Amino acid sequence: MEMEMEDMTSTVSGAEGGRQEERAEAVGMEAKERDNEDETYARIQPTEDVYQTALLTTPPRKHQASVPNFRLFRSLAAILSIVCLVLLAVIVALAIKLQTQTICPEEVDGSVVSVCSRDQCGSLYTQRQVHACSCQECGEGWTEFQGFCFFLSRTRNTWLDSRADCQSKGGDLAVIDQDSIKTFLSQKAKDLYWIGLRRSDTHWTWVDHSAAGPGNWSTKPGQDCVYMDGNAKASRSWKTEDCSSVTYYICQKTR
Repeated sequence: MEMEMEDMTSTVSGAEGGRQEERAEAVGMEAKERDNEDETYARIQPTEDVYQTALLTTPPRKHQASVPNFRLFRSLAAILSIVCLVLLAVIVALAIKLQTQTICPEEVDGSVVSVCSRDQCGSLYTQRQVHACSCQECGEGWTEFQGFCFFLSRTRNTWLDSRADCQSKGGDLAVIDQDSIKTFLSQKAKDLYWIGLRRSDTHWTWVDHSAAGPGNWSTKPGQDCVYMDGNAKASRSWKTEDCSSVTYYICQKTR
C-alpha cells in the first residue's frame, strides 16, 4: 500500500515538473519574440536624427532658379509683343499714306515735282502718258525707230515665206532706203537677214514698188534676192542669194 502511494506521488511530481518546464519554455519563447519585435521595430522606425536631417534639408537649387528664369522669359515676350505692335502701326500708316499720295513725273514743263495728290498727278501726267503709250503701239517683239516698227525674226524662212509672214503681222519685208535706218538696223541685226529688195527683170525694186538707189553692196549682185549681213559694215552689208535659201528676216510696218 505504501509502495503504491509513493509511485503515485512520484508520478504527480513528475507531471508538475513537466508542466513547469513547459511554462518556462513558453515564457522564454514569448520573451524572445518580444526581443525580435523590438529589434524589427527599431530597424523600421526612423530615429530622431533622420527626422531632423529631413527637416533641415534645403530644396534643390534648380527648382529655385526656375522662378526668375520664367519671369525673365515673360518680360522678353512682353517687349517683343510691343515691338511687333509698333511695327504693325508703322506699316498701316505707310499704307494709308501711299493710298492718298502718288509719285508724280520727275519733271513737268521744266519744274521738278516730287509728291502730289492723285488728281494733280493725273493732270500733270496726261501728255507724258500719251507719249509712253505710243511706244507700245508697235506690239510685243517690235522695235520703234523714226515712226516705223521693225521686227527681227527668230526663225529662218525663204524670201517669199519671210515676206508672207511679215504681211501676216501687218507689215512687209524691210525697206532700207534711208541712211539712218541702215545704221540703226546694222546695229540691231547681228546675223543674216532677208530685206525687202529683189531683182525684177533687170531692175532692183523694193517691196513697196519703189526703185532702189545706190545700194550698200558688199559684192556684185549675182542672185535675185537681197539679204543684209549684220556683222559687216553698214555701208557694205548687202549681199544676194538664191530666193529659195532660208535665213532670218526683218519686217517693217508703220507705227
